[in-house]
Parts: sequence; structure tokens; C-alpha cells
Amino acid sequence: MNKRPEPELDLRKAFSPTPEACYGALMNAARSVKEEPSVRKISFRALVIAAAIIIATMAIALAAEQLGLINLFGNDYGLPEAAQTVLKSTEQKDYAVGPLTITLRETLADGRLVYVTAQASSAGGANALISPASGDLSAYIPKTEAARLNLPGETSFLEAASQAKMPLYVADAYFEIDPALWAGEEMRAEVFGTDGSVLLVDMLQTDPQKVAETLTGTLTLHVREIDPASAAFVPDRDWRVEEEISIPVGGVTAERIYLPEGTALLGGYTLKSVKAEQTDAGIYLSASLEAAVDTPREDVYSLYDWSFLDEKGNAFPAGINMSGSLNEEGWPAVTLHMMIGADALPGAMRLTDASAEDAIALK
Repeated sequence: MNKRPEPELDLRKAFSPTPEACYGALMNAARSVKEEPSVRKISFRALVIAAAIIIATMAIALAAEQLGLINLFGNDYGLPEAAQTVLKSTEQKDYAVGPLTITLRETLADGRLVYVTAQASSAGGANALISPASGDLSAYIPKTEAARLNLPGETSFLEAASQAKMPLYVADAYFEIDPALWAGEEMRAEVFGTDGSVLLVDMLQTDPQKVAETLTGTLTLHVREIDPASAAFVPDRDWRVEEEISIPVGGVTAERIYLPEGTALLGGYTLKSVKAEQTDAGIYLSASLEAAVDTPREDVYSLYDWSFLDEKGNAFPAGINMSGSLNEEGWPAVTLHMMIGADALPGAMRLTDASAEDAIALK
């Protein structure tokens, strides 16, 4: 049997692109290996394969960890497939903000909310400790940072920067829009990566009656250096980048009215109907209720403990607006607004109060 000739190895095709200097250094090292009479021979092919493994490992190590809303929400909130598609389609852009690189990762707007996420990391892979501006420098560093820096878990950001002998930066990223478009609150959050980077999350609630097909505002990226010894800002170590960006706004894609089947009385309220409006971000539910004569108005906030369930009695994932609202101006008429993280309008639902003992069937 004829032996099939071995194919020529081409590392540049077999692996992701490698910096020319790195590739050259490894190949030069491979060529410089000398055989000693007492040393077992190693084929050049085996050596090249070993070098390829090193290159692949280095590429993985050097690749920046990409964080997103999925890392923030985990299993606690429902992030619909449509929302994930929109988030992934965001055109990412790197901004040099002093010693840090801040990357615009994701945008999502549906008329009722807008999300902007940006990931801050050390420029050029330099070692540094990054804290979100919304955080507390006296708070303990997250477990990921404790593991990365080989420090005890009960170490504050200030202590960590001193012990690790590295600069400490406070990073901020937020989206500013016309105040007339606001309809509620702004919420900030962060996610720490295992590589020391931080995902900065900004969410605004907007008025769907005023927001157009595109939401334009100012993305502000701000970095300041902190002196770990004094916890004060270091003079002249303050960097800011501002840029106008536009975010496409997806509106309502489906809607439906649900009516109670059987009893409509629950916890001192009669349910009239539930209006569901679906967007890429999830499903908004508005329950129209009427309080009984003997229902105290000061107890109206107990409605925040009510929950929408599927027809089998399982709770829907919470919506990514992370809050609900009440309109009680027409008392005894009350409207409860909530959001669920579902991919499609349910065929049927149930509404239950905090006791979870009774429920209203909806169809």
C-alpha cells in the first residue's frame, strides 16, 4: 500500500489570525532547535503542531471577554429571542478614553425603554482595577476580581488597588436623551468579567407616544483615576468622550385583549380586562381593575405583589424593564402595568395575588 503524503501544514489557515511578530517568533524558535546525540529525535511536524497549540492558546487568552445583557439577566429575567437578535446586530465601536478602552456593545429600544451597554477594559491589556461609577469603592471587589488578582474576597476596591499595586479607575457610560421623552426612571447596573473588564449598563424608560422611529441622544463615556491611599480623584487624570448616536426603535409587533373566565374578583379588586402589547423587548401587560367599596386605597401598592402565570400555573420570566407601575388617579379604577419576558403572546394566562391561593383565569 502506498503511503499517502502528509499535507503541508499552514498554521495561518488552521487558526485565527495571529500577530506577525508572534508567528515569526514561534517559527524562529522551532527552527533553532538543535539535536544533541543523546536526545531522542522529535519531528519538525510535531514541533510545529505544538507551536500551533501555543498560538491558539495565546489567541484565546488575548481575546477580550465580550459581555452583554444576557450576562446581567441570567435566568432571573426573560430576554426574548427578538431582543437578543437586536442586541447582537448593534454596530460595536471602540472609544479610547484615557487609559481605558470602552466599547459600545449593545443598544435596544422599543419605545418604552432603551438599553445601552458599554464594556470598559484596560487599553493594550495593561493591568488595572476598574470600578463602575455607580459603585462604592469601599465595597468588596467581586469574586471574579478576587480570583484574578489572587486576593481575599473581603477586599475593597481601594485595598485591592493598593495591595496589587495597580491603578484604580472609575468608569461611567450613560445615554442622555431629550427629557421630554422620559417616562419613568433611569436604572444603572454592571457586570464584571473574568478578565477585569466591566460591562456598564444604562436603561431609560421612555414615552412611546413621543418617541419616534429613531431615538437620538448623547453617549457619554467618562473615566477618572482614584488615589487608593486617599480615595480622592487624581488631579488631571480625568477623561471624557461624548458622541451623538441614534438607536432604531422597534414598536408593537402584536397585541391582544384578555378577558376573565369565571370569577373576576381577586384580593378586593374586580378584573375588567388585560391588554397585552408585544415588542422585541418583551410583553407589556396592563390590567384594568376596580377596587371594591371596602378596599383601602392605601393598600393599593399590594398590587405590585401580583403575578401573571401561564395556564399551567407557572410564573412567566420577569420583563427586562425591571419594574412595574400603577395608575390610581381614577380610583376606584386602577391600572396595573407589568412586563413579562416571553417570545410570543400566551394563549391563556392566570393572574394571582401575593397569597397565590386564588387566581383569575384569562383568555
